[in-house]
Amino acid sequence: MDILAPPPGLHAEWMREEIARSVLLKEKTTRIQAPTDTAVYMRLMFEDVYGAKFVEGEHHRKLAKILDEFVLQVEAGENPNLMIFLPPRSGKTTLLTSALAKFVGLHPNWEIILSSYNEDRGADMGRMVKRHLTHNRFQELFPGCQLSKDATSAVRSELTKGGAMTATGVGTATTGRCARIFLIDGPGKDHTDADSPLKRDEVWNWYGSVVNTRLAPEGAGQIIALTRWHHDDLAGRILEAGRRDPEAPQFQVYSFPAISGDESKPETEKSFFPERFKLEWLRKKRAALRAVNPRMWSALYQQNPIPEEGAIFKAAWFKNSVVPEHSFPELSQTTNCITVDFAVSAGQGDHTAMYPVSFDSKDVCWVRPRHFRAQADPKESMDALCDMLIWLQPMYFFVEKGPIWRTLKSTVTRDIFRKARCYPQVIEISRGKNNKATVAGPYIGAVQNSQVRYADTPHFHEILLPQHLSFGVSAVDDDVDALALPFVERSQLVLPADEVELPEVVTSFEQQRDAWIKARCETPDGEDESADPFPLFAGDRRG
Repeated sequence: MDILAPPPGLHAEWMREEIARSVLLKEKTTRIQAPTDTAVYMRLMFEDVYGAKFVEGEHHRKLAKILDEFVLQVEAGENPNLMIFLPPRSGKTTLLTSALAKFVGLHPNWEIILSSYNEDRGADMGRMVKRHLTHNRFQELFPGCQLSKDATSAVRSELTKGGAMTATGVGTATTGRCARIFLIDGPGKDHTDADSPLKRDEVWNWYGSVVNTRLAPEGAGQIIALTRWHHDDLAGRILEAGRRDPEAPQFQVYSFPAISGDESKPETEKSFFPERFKLEWLRKKRAALRAVNPRMWSALYQQNPIPEEGAIFKAAWFKNSVVPEHSFPELSQTTNCITVDFAVSAGQGDHTAMYPVSFDSKDVCWVRPRHFRAQADPKESMDALCDMLIWLQPMYFFVEKGPIWRTLKSTVTRDIFRKARCYPQVIEISRGKNNKATVAGPYIGAVQNSQVRYADTPHFHEILLPQHLSFGVSAVDDDVDALALPFVERSQLVLPADEVELPEVVTSFEQQRDAWIKARCETPDGEDESADPFPLFAGDRRG
């Protein structure tokens, strides 16, 4: 017999005691963690306050950690700024009001302001926070946080330590208040407000004249949480101001599209909140919204609002440019290129956008559908590039000159080209001090003149078209950046012509160079035939 096992007659009682001890230990650990861990606090308080179990998703856990770090930065006298973009019914307000209550408990001497699209909604959120503050469990966790006896209003909860929590509506003055934390949850009510330039201007003017003047000089943080309705909403204007002026407040953006992955590859798609929204349900929602208004799905659920008519690229330009994949010319009939905008972050940040494009004898560019687009680490990008090189056997390789390319250059040109047994001419595009719209100018002109063709695929409608229409007003532009590169040095490309039969791509640089010279050049008498007009790098041409 195991000497540690209880006597048979006492087994049931021993088990009950062990379970009770385990529950008490877990509850004690939770109480210790809750004041400093928003996820634990929310889990603990939700059932007590609302009488129901909180349905928690990965985005809640991620945002809880971000909010915990946020309040530490404010404590240190810094000025952190957060933007949180979430689809409807994702638990955004529950998370934020829980975090705000915890912030009040930790710092009962702070002035905290929360605001929503109108005073009634602001008061509703104020009541949600107050339900936390008056609950017995909250008092156990934060015994030093006590409401004043006359704190009966839903819009203002004054504390005995001198702090307060004020709930208000967008457009309402907060005279006399000086916030350590200013939260704006949903500054726009619906698409009617979002589509009204007058309403958008009212929100923007309120933000500039009220929010920015109410932030405490000893350190204050802003949280702007919303579902994107319009590219020119409050978030869009703030981000654009930050891009134009490095001295303007800069925001960390955390965006959660309802469905991540590539729609053309269903196995890659994932629901952002599978505990509540099953992937199949979201796909049906996507189909239903697209049938009514494609913009609604892209904006509300994917957090990617696009101008209906387009900002720089116009929607009408694409009317005759989207064709079935089977109508694309054969690879042997076109001059083929790879164009890529590299990124090096895995799972976050910018995407690596890599596209196979082909030019025919009429100077029409065909954007082939076998693209690569991912928040990938360098190895994943290199593997995708190798596969694309083997399949496409391109004549040209376009890439933006910059720090990322300098890091990857030797790997690509020495290892990946050799592995794929393909040696395209590398053309490095330098943006210099030009903005992205200037660099993309030749590509914009080609699209306007119907000189670009795209495959009629979900990727075009869900990724490429929205990104083109929002180009210039959205920070998401990796794919447009990549597609614009070949047009910057368009004059360097040799097109397949009736009188010149392009050779098949060969597997060594020397053979490829000699074949190109033979096919392309008619050397006049007396000219040095040994001159090499096709160096591997266009930037290495010698004068």
